[in-house]
Formats: sequence, structure tokens, C-alpha cells
Amino acid sequence: QAKSMTEAKKNIHEADVILIGPQIRYELLAVKEIAGNIPVDTIDMRDYGMMNGAKVLEQALAWIGEIR
Repeated sequence: QAKSMTEAKKNIHEADVILIGPQIRYELLAVKEIAGNIPVDTIDMRDYGMMNGAKVLEQALAWIGEIR
């Protein structure tokens, strides 16, 4: 579910994985600090720009698989 950074920070512990858009990758370290053990990564710029939702989903599922 897409959320603003403010909203995401309020509800961060409800997520299994957090993928942030490449346009706010400068927030990556701050989000990781708040997220604790929840995997956090930036969506690949090419996949984001090409609106390759299948690849982004694959990335998220791979992260979830690594932590379970």
C-alpha cells in the first residue's frame, strides 16, 4: 500500500517489507532506523520508471522470503 512518508512512519510496524520510491531514496537510512527488523529497500529506478509492478512485487516477496 502506497503511503506518504509521514503516514508510513506512523504505521511502519504494520509492514512486512518497506519499499521506497527512488525519488525519496535519501530517506532510506531514516526509514531503516525506524523500521527495526522490517526489511527496507529502494525500488529499482528502472522498474519504477517503467511501472514494472511485477518486478517490484517480486522484489518485495524476495525480501519477505529472506526474513521468514
